[in-house]
Amino acid sequence: MVVELERYINDLVFVKDNLDSQLYRFFSAADLPETLYSTGLYPLLNDIKHMLQVTGLADVYQAKDVNRLFDLLFRKMPFSPLPVVGEAIFTDLSVSPSLNHLESDELKEKQILELGKAAASKRSGWLKAEDLVIFGDFVVEEHVEKPLTDVRGTMQKAEFHDSLSNGNICFPITFAELFPSVRRLASLPNEMDAAVEASHCRNTQQLTTVLSIAIAQVARGRGLELRDWRLGPSFFDSMIALHLENDATATRCLVDAIVDTVLRTNLPQTHHLRKNAGGNAPAQTDGAAVAWRRDIGHEYHLYYWEVRGVCEIASVVVHGNMSIPRCSLEHKLN
Repeated sequence: MVVELERYINDLVFVKDNLDSQLYRFFSAADLPETLYSTGLYPLLNDIKHMLQVTGLADVYQAKDVNRLFDLLFRKMPFSPLPVVGEAIFTDLSVSPSLNHLESDELKEKQILELGKAAASKRSGWLKAEDLVIFGDFVVEEHVEKPLTDVRGTMQKAEFHDSLSNGNICFPITFAELFPSVRRLASLPNEMDAAVEASHCRNTQQLTTVLSIAIAQVARGRGLELRDWRLGPSFFDSMIALHLENDATATRCLVDAIVDTVLRTNLPQTHHLRKNAGGNAPAQTDGAAVAWRRDIGHEYHLYYWEVRGVCEIASVVVHGNMSIPRCSLEHKLN
């Protein structure tokens, strides 16, 4: 879902927030919507509901969700690093491409495109933008030896990291408008706080997406292997029934428990879910599926099935509740 929305977010920012920029004439053309649609871009210009229908996301997102996505995409993102290729010398990029002394027309066109996508005027109301610095994701041929820009203005501070230096470096920049930092939206999953996003999920599909990102983040960071897993049809309802989405601490603990379960980490918190309270009682089964539980603090348990190498997260319950929903993989439940 997030990936499918990346292109829309790109397009929307590209058009909506350039109304006062040098690209105004192009974007104010009467045939712009038709042109974008014919080239495969989604309908824009505030027609959010139509966009959701065209992309097939109308059943997943409401128009109001778009504003929250903007917060996620821009307000929570740190400054982008400036890539250094070969011996190229980088200075910061001005908001006006005409001020940049670029030797490559292709690079200049790329800069205009990226600046357009990133443009966010505070007056537009779409973003609660602060005075942010543009740090572009631009790659330059190794033979370029001159600075890319000739900029003058006030000193602004932002983080800069490359293979040669670390720490804070000041760049001279000047603004015609307010812009967020330029980030490649493909890196969005790396920026997400899965626990926060999980509290906003309204259905199993959304929660599965958020949990998939959380699991991938941890697996990549620890070098762990991913395995097949799924949320059972009753899991989301069990979470809502306990109002866990309203408890930030509980939601974070739940997300962590699911990540640990899928990646098979923190195993001391895992036990068979037995047929009764007796320590020697056999584990509950459903066909070939075997029931397990993972403790979530002292108040909740996460119940799940292991069947033929697949982990099915069944439910979250309060301490003392020994019931677990049937395994959908064994009964083809949806």
